[in-house]
Amino acid sequence: APNARWKPDLFWTGREVIVTGGSACKNSLCNNGRYNTVTNTWSAMNNDKVGGDVWDVVKKRMHKFAADGTGYSYDLDANTWSEQADAGAFPSTGFVKVWDGKNRVYFFGTNSGVSELRFYVP
Repeated sequence: APNARWKPDLFWTGREVIVTGGSACKNSLCNNGRYNTVTNTWSAMNNDKVGGDVWDVVKKRMHKFAADGTGYSYDLDANTWSEQADAGAFPSTGFVKVWDGKNRVYFFGTNSGVSELRFYVP
């Protein structure tokens, strides 16, 4: 099972729950995990990256943006992470996001009152 953490990312894949990321998680400090609700068992997950932004239920992939604009995609079946080209600069905190079936949609604001809606098409 993943170790304890505060505010982790949680995703339902249709057959498993993925637990990843959370406050105070820096690569090796927090292990990712997959929980199978049918067998009531945990399995290890590739820990190359931590956290996730949205789950693509069709492609069975978790997508993540880093603060530097790098995008990553986690393949559930292969248990691997891959870098995504042209992810663009997105904020690393203070946003809400959703997967619309084709795009990652982000909404965020700043302390100066500016708000922005961004889309990323993988």
